[in-house]
Amino acid sequence: MSQRVRVYELMTRNPLTASPNDDLEKVVQMMNQFRVGSIIIVDDGRPLGIVTERDILVRVVAERKLAIETLVKDVMSKPVLTIPEDAYVEAAAKKMVKERVKRLAVTRNGLLVGIITSADIVKAVAAGLLTQEVYLYLSDIFKKPPLSETVKRRGASHV
Repeated sequence: MSQRVRVYELMTRNPLTASPNDDLEKVVQMMNQFRVGSIIIVDDGRPLGIVTERDILVRVVAERKLAIETLVKDVMSKPVLTIPEDAYVEAAAKKMVKERVKRLAVTRNGLLVGIITSADIVKAVAAGLLTQEVYLYLSDIFKKPPLSETVKRRGASHV
């Protein structure tokens, strides 16, 4: 049986952040440069929201907006879901499933200290740090419909 693992043991410390008033082009450049799928939006160190690749596809690309003309605060998902750094990873996995998200901002006294993702948890299961039951919690969040079912295609014809 695996030991009980705390969120701070698996989280990515000092995640990339942006301000709500930044333009989206800056965020997209950061995501590309650092090869990440999300940026946490903060104000004075407190997490306010998150911008994910999906947010960009649904709220910018599908709406034919320009990233340089779009503010982060108009695209971010809010509020960002958080978990304390000393919580157990099992609690993080359960929260991800309940809320149907793949990422949680990790906090200490309300301030952002990290991010934990479903991929972090899967890697820990594969390394034997966590039981497979934790992975089974997470399997439900991968059952979301594909983006093509969420966004209506403009001008698409069915053959």
